[in-house]
Parts: sequence; structure tokens; C-alpha cells
Amino acid sequence: MGRLAQLEFSGNCNNPSYSLCQQVGLGGIWIWIEIDASGEGDIAGAGCGHVKGVGGGGGPILGEITWSYSTAAAFPPGTFALGLDPHDLYYLVPLGPFEIFAFPTTIGHYSFHPAPAVALETQVAPSGKP
Repeated sequence: MGRLAQLEFSGNCNNPSYSLCQQVGLGGIWIWIEIDASGEGDIAGAGCGHVKGVGGGGGPILGEITWSYSTAAAFPPGTFALGLDPHDLYYLVPLGPFEIFAFPTTIGHYSFHPAPAVALETQVAPSGKP
């Protein structure tokens, strides 16, 4: 099947007093996903975490994924929306049990900076190749 879209996400959570950072830990994740019309795709990226005064580490994210469409009302538990789609249609990409990213299907850049040292950036682009 043909390539459908490219999804990019950069999430940095380095504010220990912000609730999201308390839940997911300090650090970041950076991923690129190419999705195919067949419901499959590829992922590449990295994640890292750190504890002040202790240190931290990182690791690669690499492999194949599956995805499906969803509306916000139908998100399964554990879904984290990476932007608000104006048409309420999302690519759901499971990264693990109860770790599902919902990318808007509308092409564009989505930026969310809810607190100092917290930045979530999402880019949805056409695949550029058939």
C-alpha cells in the first residue's frame, strides 16, 4: 500500500512541579513515524529520562507500528492527544499497553507549551512518496 503521512513528535518535560512531568518523569521523547494506507508503518526516534542529582539515560526507538483512525470520543484508555484536530479525526498509534498517541490527521504544526520547561511539538506532513 502507499505511504499516507509522516508524523513527527518532540516532547520535553523538564519541570518537576508540573503534573504531566510528575506522571511521565523528566526527560523527553523524539519520534518520526511514516504511516502506510495499509494500517502499518515505521517508527524511529529516541527517548531519555533523568533524575536531578542522580543522572539518567536514553535509548533508541526503532521498529514497525500499526495504526488506526479514531475520533476523540472513541479514544481508548491511555490515549494522549498530540494536538486538537479541527475535523476530529486522528491517527491512533499504539506504542505500548496504555500508551497510545493520537496524531491529528489534518496537515500542520501543533504546539503546546503549558508551563515553563514543558514543550510538546507535533508535525503532520504528507508522505511525499506514493
